[in-house]
Amino acid sequence: MKKSILVLIVLMTLKMTAQSFTEINEGTFVGVFYPSIAITNINEDVDNTPEIIINGNNEESAWTANVYAQDANGDYFDVTTEGAFNFIDAINSRVVLAFADIDNDGDQDLLITGYETKLYRNTGLGLYEEISTDIKDVKQGATAFFDIDNDNDLDLLITGTHTGVNGTGNPATFLYVNDGTGNFIEDTNTSFYDLANSTISVADIDGDNDLDLLLTGSVYSNDGHSKLYTNNGTGVFTEVVDTPFEGIYEGVSQGSSAFADIDGDQDLFITGRNWQSHPVGKLYTNDGSGVFTEVSNTGLAPVQESSIAFADVDGDDDFDLMITGLSNGPSISKLYTNDGSGNFTEVANLPFDGFLRSALQFFDADGDNDLDLIIAGFSITDNTYRTKLYRNTTVLGVTEFTEISKSIIYPNPVQDTFTLQLPEEFVNTSALIEFNLYDSIGRKVVSIPNFSSENNLINIQNLESGLYFYEVINNNRKIGSGKVIKQ
Repeated sequence: MKKSILVLIVLMTLKMTAQSFTEINEGTFVGVFYPSIAITNINEDVDNTPEIIINGNNEESAWTANVYAQDANGDYFDVTTEGAFNFIDAINSRVVLAFADIDNDGDQDLLITGYETKLYRNTGLGLYEEISTDIKDVKQGATAFFDIDNDNDLDLLITGTHTGVNGTGNPATFLYVNDGTGNFIEDTNTSFYDLANSTISVADIDGDNDLDLLLTGSVYSNDGHSKLYTNNGTGVFTEVVDTPFEGIYEGVSQGSSAFADIDGDQDLFITGRNWQSHPVGKLYTNDGSGVFTEVSNTGLAPVQESSIAFADVDGDDDFDLMITGLSNGPSISKLYTNDGSGNFTEVANLPFDGFLRSALQFFDADGDNDLDLIIAGFSITDNTYRTKLYRNTTVLGVTEFTEISKSIIYPNPVQDTFTLQLPEEFVNTSALIEFNLYDSIGRKVVSIPNFSSENNLINIQNLESGLYFYEVINNNRKIGSGKVIKQ
């Protein structure tokens, strides 16, 4: 082992410039309402750049779905009719697209839920074949792939309006277990609340190394519900009662929710419409065991018909927050930076349009290892439907003199596996070490609760290309952190 690089104690004195974004590829993308955005590397066997799929209804109330890829200069252009995107014809109004590796073969398969559910297997080189599925048809809902039973494959939860056999639409929530080959079997023993106009947020909220979830949505047009469920590790979920975000006065609909580690565990931000049809934007901190407490006077804007995302936009290893939607007045698009302790400050003078009924995602569009932003929806700036891509032009760094004990990861960027070398004082000892890896929106994608310096090879072959953040913890104290780039 290269003991000379086991530990780096550094004084970081980089000065961070003001957060800055610039619109790029202006006019390239289709403008839609009730949009969804999916970003993945469809043909990763050919290139290493992400494609963008945008669907929704245009100004003539006609369905549209478009695929965009990058040219040699890094600019996006429409390739909808140029590739073997045979799944496009299955996309209709108000659907959800979800890419995931359902069969553990290292490429991204596709589920389309809406008036008709379609499942496609990626056969390589971005070619898709439809496969038979018993997954039910739902619209106006949400989809989440995650490993519910710790068997190293991706299971599926879907919510929305299900037409059923009699043609009437009713809110519904369905759970499907993956047999490891991409065959999904419905778990009929669940007791999830049936919701439409819904969102699904997934995280390990109680620190037991399995994935729990939050459902928000409505049963009727004017009610709202926020339901929290813990997982026992085998895919059996139990509703958590008496949370501060459930009840007639606290539940929301027509909103968005997201978990993120803003101060050391998985905290929660919820937006939407409350029982009085007022916009909501509430932050809840987690005590580490899944007990949440509302934070007062956050300065975060309340919004309904909203979209939100946590991401580290300024490269200081904490999660910032982007919010769009209808606030108390006009529609907004606001970015808030995190000081590392869960205190948020709005960033002024950004070029974002105010968006309503939008979808947004952070991703590295230009390969410079920071997070850019795409937003689709109704732009109050242009008074029409727009999709806009903004490049992150900030010079990344930290704002303080900070003494940091860094663990070493190599190689970085990573293809399939990397080695983590611990700080020297924890090598070959009985110290209890925990390693966690998070994606760019704060979801824990790898967790090793008993990490050993003798077995320090970590496999991320099944993760998508992109930017990830790791932490190394000893006795509830973070002893190392940093970024990992998956190629």
